[in-house]
Amino acid sequence: MRRLIDYTKASLARRHGFLTGAKAEIQRENLNMACFASCITTALLAVFLLVTPAIIPGWEPSVYHFAFLPVSVVFTVLTLTYRHFIPTPRYGTVIGIAFACALCTCTILIDALSEPIAPGSFIPLVFVTLPSLLVVRFAFSYGIIIFFDVLYCVLCVTFKNPYIAQYDVFQSIVSLAFSLSLAHLVMGYRINDWETRRQFEELSKRDTLSDIYNKRTLIEMAQAAIQAAGPAASCALVVIDLDDFKNVNDQRGHYAGDTVLRDMALLLKEHFRASDVLGRFGGDEFIALMLGSLPERVVNTKLLRLQHTFADATEASVGVRMTCSVGAVIAREQSVDFDSLFMQADNALYEAKRDEKGGIAIRNYRTLDKPAESADPASPTL
Repeated sequence: MRRLIDYTKASLARRHGFLTGAKAEIQRENLNMACFASCITTALLAVFLLVTPAIIPGWEPSVYHFAFLPVSVVFTVLTLTYRHFIPTPRYGTVIGIAFACALCTCTILIDALSEPIAPGSFIPLVFVTLPSLLVVRFAFSYGIIIFFDVLYCVLCVTFKNPYIAQYDVFQSIVSLAFSLSLAHLVMGYRINDWETRRQFEELSKRDTLSDIYNKRTLIEMAQAAIQAAGPAASCALVVIDLDDFKNVNDQRGHYAGDTVLRDMALLLKEHFRASDVLGRFGGDEFIALMLGSLPERVVNTKLLRLQHTFADATEASVGVRMTCSVGAVIAREQSVDFDSLFMQADNALYEAKRDEKGGIAIRNYRTLDKPAESADPASPTL
């Protein structure tokens, strides 16, 4: 019993994550479903209205058949127009639900009222397939189906021959049970597919060795963060270069070099905030973008602590006490862009490495028409 409860909780959590995380994709799928289903329904309805009299002699379409056709045509035109002319299918789920309700209503009227002595033919098919096609919350999906199932049963019992009605009611209940199983199975495949795609997308954004953002994703995330900060952004961009990294690879092997890179990545995660953008820019160079107003002394203290713990970590892991050089640029309520930030931080890094290995150079962000200056004129470059 405990396993069943845990499984149910896990399934509901996965379903909630899918419905929340894939909202835009679900809107598109529901709109595509409504478009496809309305087109197929219109075509099949037109064909069967023409062919059925030849298959069943004496059969004549009821007013409900003729009413169903224009309803289906309206949804076909609506979904095709919306799909091709609206760039974002914001109301895709609303349109899908509206079509599902219209389909259930017309089908119920045909099966329950058009021929009192004929068994229902279409409503079981609708009840089985519809919940698996439309992606909505479980309670909402089956709330709709149960409502129409009850309505169908009431109409059958009220207007149809009692002998025929009992079989129609039984079929509708059986179809409801089958639709529950089918919808759960289809939803499971949808969730698995979405989770797998998310995992691959996340892996494509990560550096496989250090498990932080790779260069492409780092630049995209940094640019997006700077743009979101507005025209008066406050931030700091830090560029970190590992000193004598090539010697470690040459003398102790590439496994030791990989260990050093992983050490730095882990320390970046420890020393910087979760909101900061961290990535491996390439080779032995790492970048951290910190958002918000940051005093120069705070940045300097953080970087000094990072250098110290990095030296301790590499001494413990590969037997060499390594250093890293750091260049940083601080912007305070300025209009900035990533390229300029990186260029100035890279220049600061060059200055730090030129003076001595393991140095730190912090500069204020400047526009192109202003000369370079230290972040704190009273503080010498370390």
